Amino acid sequence: MRGLEPTFASPAERGAEAPADAVVRSARSLPGLLVRTAAARGEACAARFQRDGRWMDLSWEELSRRVRRIADGLAAAGVRPGDRVAVLCETRVEAVLAHLGILAARGISVPIYPSELARQWLHLLDSSGAVLAFCGGADQADKLSEVRAGLPGLRGAIRLDGAPRAPFERSLAELEAEGEAAERRRPGAFDERLRALDPDDPACIIFTSGTTGAAKGVVLTHDSWLYCAAAFQRVGLMRAEQVGLMFLPLAHVMGWMVVATWLEGGAALAFARSVETVLEDAGDLHPTVLAAPPRLFEKAFTAIVSKGLAAPGVRGQLFRRALHAFDGYVAARDSGRPFASVDLAVARALVFPRLARAVRERFGGRMELLVSGSAPLSTRVQRFFELLGLPILQGYGLSECAGTATITPPGQVRAGTVGPPLPGSTIRIAGDGEILLRNPALMRGYWRDPAATAEALAGGWLHTGDIGELDPDGYLRITDRKKDLIKTSGGKYVAPQLMESGLRADPLVSNAFVHGDGRRFVSALLTLNEENARRWAEASGVALEGPLEAHPAIEARLQAAVDAVNAQLPRYATVKRFAVVPEFTQAGGELTPTLKLRRKAIAEKHRAVLEAFYAEAETPTLH
Repeated sequence: MRGLEPTFASPAERGAEAPADAVVRSARSLPGLLVRTAAARGEACAARFQRDGRWMDLSWEELSRRVRRIADGLAAAGVRPGDRVAVLCETRVEAVLAHLGILAARGISVPIYPSELARQWLHLLDSSGAVLAFCGGADQADKLSEVRAGLPGLRGAIRLDGAPRAPFERSLAELEAEGEAAERRRPGAFDERLRALDPDDPACIIFTSGTTGAAKGVVLTHDSWLYCAAAFQRVGLMRAEQVGLMFLPLAHVMGWMVVATWLEGGAALAFARSVETVLEDAGDLHPTVLAAPPRLFEKAFTAIVSKGLAAPGVRGQLFRRALHAFDGYVAARDSGRPFASVDLAVARALVFPRLARAVRERFGGRMELLVSGSAPLSTRVQRFFELLGLPILQGYGLSECAGTATITPPGQVRAGTVGPPLPGSTIRIAGDGEILLRNPALMRGYWRDPAATAEALAGGWLHTGDIGELDPDGYLRITDRKKDLIKTSGGKYVAPQLMESGLRADPLVSNAFVHGDGRRFVSALLTLNEENARRWAEASGVALEGPLEAHPAIEARLQAAVDAVNAQLPRYATVKRFAVVPEFTQAGGELTPTLKLRRKAIAEKHRAVLEAFYAEAETPTLH
């Protein structure tokens, strides 16, 4: 395929041979899967989205027709097999049409976060060699114009919103009209391209978020997504009668997982207006399936808890007793002990049923499946939703395997695990605890980085960089990232991510960073959820004056949150010192676009605070 350097592992080298129980793919490419599903589902709703304040439906037949026009338009614009075409816009139905149109033109899609700075756009567009780019409205078009001079290979832009302002730009409607004209000139071109697509052809380059260094471009094939879609269908996700709620970015592997599984199952996919309106839109769209990162469930949990703690009178007292009993229940279950409590029995009878009704209504009233992935989910949050009758299924995977490795089967949730391997996937635990993976979804390689490819796929296994263990039933438990493990000066290893997840489960903590590599003890930086802190203070009768983080009552309350996490840890892993710092943000460089911590950036930005922890501890005293 033109434009691809031979820097990737072959299918045999990367372990893509199908195990005996591998799932059967129902098409040879993602556009082929769309055409097959559209033929079967016809006028059934494929997508639901809002325009001009109204919710609108797009049928499977029309979805397929528009993808055909976009693909023919791209081919008429000179896109050739193997050419890279970028998509730089928020999650919306037109972005999905663009991605599928690129693939049907035999191009390679390059999704890029719209929130990235212009200089990062320049780097990723240049690195990928994109020849065209789809963008959203005027702001994104302006950003693209800003970097255009540094991209001599970028031939044009297609705007999803607004009229084009220069010859360099064209609208999506114009592209589709050009595609219609091209189809009239050569009616069989689309089908020829579809037949020419091979399952092992590259479909997309997804750039990793780069928490520990420069982003790498993960090259995933059509078969990566076909396997993903078929495997998740085997466990009952996104069936034709279901409605999925979509807000995940398509620059992240989890967004592509949802799209691929939707194309396989023929469900309706409802697009939220934005990340901020997900739960509000759920009330209008009544979804049955929601896949989301843990932060959405953590925020829902903290909102519920904060509201309950602030409730007046008997209602508030009941909630506080219920929450205290619930925390005892979580601690006991996490350590494998039985737990009996009169307060928990009362909570199950009086508090949790009422909460369950409110939460179900908040999620649209018809929710059947909640799926969490991309980061660890606190067992406190997971067990809370379980008691409400909304169990959260956890999955596991990396960009390098199309996000496809394990999933908790519906009805078989085990808190703290991410489920057993999917059909066709094999997991091995290396001697140092690293998780090794082999399945048909493994990447073809890192874009233009053969050395990193060889290292990641050594021996035909994906070396995930995650540390974990398998229980006797094959359920995988992730304990941390190999590179993120903290080794104290005493030689003890500490897993920060699970500790951070536990800290974030407290309603007063919006984010947490655990530190201590090479140090005598572990410390933490916390960011404060000010709204919840004020609610708690009001409910507790605490008068707040001055900076919230410096108030003794808030400090004591945060210390209690730290103590609760410490109680589940061996002594050497407990947090000895903590401080409250300003909110971590993407703009400030502390978070990736998927809201993961950039550890080096946080440590550097707050180096003075962290150094003070250890300097104070190491200052000798006279006796």
